[in-house]
Amino acid sequence: MPIFIIKRILSLILLLSIFSSLLLSTVSCMKNDTTDGDTENTGKDESEGDGNDDTVPDDPNWRDRIVMPEYREYDRLTVNFSEISYKRPDFDAVISAFKTLIETIKKNEISYEDQLIAIEDLEDEYTDIRTMNAFANIYNSKDSSVEYWNEEYSYVTKNYPSFAEVIEDLFVAAANSPHAESFETDYFGEGLIEEYKDGGKFTDTMIELWAREEELEAEYSSLSTATVEVTYLNKTGTVDEILDEYLEKYGESSEDYLRAKAFCMQEYEKKTAKRSGEILVLLFKTRKLIADELGNESYIDYAYESMGRDYTPEDMSAFLDEVREYVIPIFAVLDYYVFYNYFQNTSLENKPLDFTVNTTYDILHDIDIELYDIYGYMLQFGLFDIEKEATNRAPGAFTTYLDAYEAPFIFMSATGSVEDMTTLFHEFGHFAENYINFGSTSSLDKQEISSQGLEMLMLHYAKDKLTEKELQYLTYYQMSSALNVLAYQSFYAKFEEIAYAIPFEEITKERLDRAVVEAAEFFSFNTEYINSVDAVFIPHIFLYPFYVQSYCTSIIPSLEIYFLEGKESGAGLEAYKRIIDSTEGDADFVDALIAAGLSSPFEEGVPRDIADSIYYEIVGSHYYTDKNDQNAA
Repeated sequence: MPIFIIKRILSLILLLSIFSSLLLSTVSCMKNDTTDGDTENTGKDESEGDGNDDTVPDDPNWRDRIVMPEYREYDRLTVNFSEISYKRPDFDAVISAFKTLIETIKKNEISYEDQLIAIEDLEDEYTDIRTMNAFANIYNSKDSSVEYWNEEYSYVTKNYPSFAEVIEDLFVAAANSPHAESFETDYFGEGLIEEYKDGGKFTDTMIELWAREEELEAEYSSLSTATVEVTYLNKTGTVDEILDEYLEKYGESSEDYLRAKAFCMQEYEKKTAKRSGEILVLLFKTRKLIADELGNESYIDYAYESMGRDYTPEDMSAFLDEVREYVIPIFAVLDYYVFYNYFQNTSLENKPLDFTVNTTYDILHDIDIELYDIYGYMLQFGLFDIEKEATNRAPGAFTTYLDAYEAPFIFMSATGSVEDMTTLFHEFGHFAENYINFGSTSSLDKQEISSQGLEMLMLHYAKDKLTEKELQYLTYYQMSSALNVLAYQSFYAKFEEIAYAIPFEEITKERLDRAVVEAAEFFSFNTEYINSVDAVFIPHIFLYPFYVQSYCTSIIPSLEIYFLEGKESGAGLEAYKRIIDSTEGDADFVDALIAAGLSSPFEEGVPRDIADSIYYEIVGSHYYTDKNDQNAA
């Protein structure tokens, strides 16, 4: 493993523990948030339709038709994913080993060199925990009804706070050692002494609160038809149990089965919605207590600090003001008069999964040879799980990282439409960034450029791989999606801004409902439908608080990359590659944008200009310029 990755693993473990719900389960985002809670980045809500039959026919042999690359050696520890086996981490043993190491550093009875070797000897323990967590997450996502993977994933996430506590103790011991300066220079990185000289931040109360947060998040993630009990015609059992019984007894097309299915799914939705609301209230209260325990004025400040963002909540609030004033008017016009009619009247054939995988490979060849080679690596080692949507299979997609094998991994639930290609490009952007940087990903905002930026670049290189109708559809789809991201992810961000400012004693389901209404009114959304927390039942609100802000800020430079590439071939690609390579330029988000020749989304007028460019791309004229000219006339 490269030494700079080793340093980063340990020097950032405090951040990982503080925000473990985000970075432990998935290295990157889950691509499954939308206006209605289904798939993120669809660009449409339920009313729009997508012009496709959203089912994928069963085809167990589709993988046999994947065009595989010629075998080659990669300078990695990677093995084929099928060869990786799961082994439950022994947290008690690992924690005990770290405590022994800490005592060794405190006593200082052996040389500095031997102490450093002892630290390095325990690196594999951290790497193994991260890897097994990612592995359990993948299999739990494949089928949440499998109790074994539910338990294993829960086991790792619940025990991680205790492990993080002993790691912090190691930091404190090193910072107070006679060799502190050497530890900082040679291993832990700058800031060790300043941050930990006076002790750590973890307390027994903090560990309890983090464990409680993990339990609530795990319960939310495990809500499925396989775990929710209902009673139908005096028969009590889980939804899956009852439906399986009726399916076997009457058949899939029988009225008895269809009636049972309709009832069970209605009850499932009612019960999960009720429990989701209860979990959300408990999560808000727990997170408020976490921020208080760490001495933060608010959970908002805590979250921004934990994420290492180089912009403030005030910057984000000003950005949302610009979205409301300049983006929403264009979104309203295009969404209703153009996109709605276009998608309602456009029909495309379903695409088999091998088409999506193979065509993505072909397009990447034309975009960039390095990205093409990385995709070949993904295929060669089977570092993806792409299957059709199914009951108890996690919706959407995510990318995670298997530290022990220096390998990213893509999980994706497909719909069968041509839009699957945008999802795969999105996740492969994350995959490529993780590959290039050995899992040492940069800020969340830059990570989302790696995904959304590649989606946008794809449109310029797909002309020979898709029909003209398909390419036009994807172009409209991506522009609609971008405006949806700016509108609805901004709505989620405004909800979090309002809701996390609610005093602890006032955090109730009713008060959170009001926060939803206030956020909807801010953007002039229809509060007849958006009037309760049901409207924000998306994984990110539960599992990854204050992540959606990164969707908002990253879609602006991602669109700028698209428009740059349209003006000059290669210009957008060059900016994109500078962003995803964390060894290039400044690690901070805004500084990195400037270094890559892109604009800061927080610069006044930038959201307006980007939205105007989308309008021009679709309509052929400028919304604001032409509107101003008309007003002047």
